[in-house]
Amino acid sequence: MDRIIFVCTGNTCRSPMAEGLFKKIIPEFEGVVLSRGLAGANGMPPSPQAVEIMKEYDIHIEKHRSKMIEYSDLSKDTLILAMTRTHQKVLETAFPEYRSQIRTLLPFAGGTGDVPDPYGGSLETYRTCAGMLQATIMNIRRKVL
Repeated sequence: MDRIIFVCTGNTCRSPMAEGLFKKIIPEFEGVVLSRGLAGANGMPPSPQAVEIMKEYDIHIEKHRSKMIEYSDLSKDTLILAMTRTHQKVLETAFPEYRSQIRTLLPFAGGTGDVPDPYGGSLETYRTCAGMLQATIMNIRRKVL
């Protein structure tokens, strides 16, 4: 695979946090790592809570701006990791020719369920989400290298 894209709803919380954590945890990945959204606006800043929590990991996402996923992001060697099963279904419908490359993040890492959306939650909610993403990304290392 030459590209990994983390996908959530608005690309302001979960997927930018996952992108930052992936780049920090697996710096030896030689491909492109991106984050995208499904149903938000392009150009939005990350949530203030996501920015604050990522600083605890020494990851700076304050310059990130949301971007919705589009065909130009995809290739035959792209792994698309959705935060929820619903996101996966939306992606499979929107990009049917990439269906075999679309996965839900937690099951891909050997777990179950979805990554809960922290949007609008407390710092502790974001901290819990970031910890879940960190553990999950550590579990996919062998699958992506």
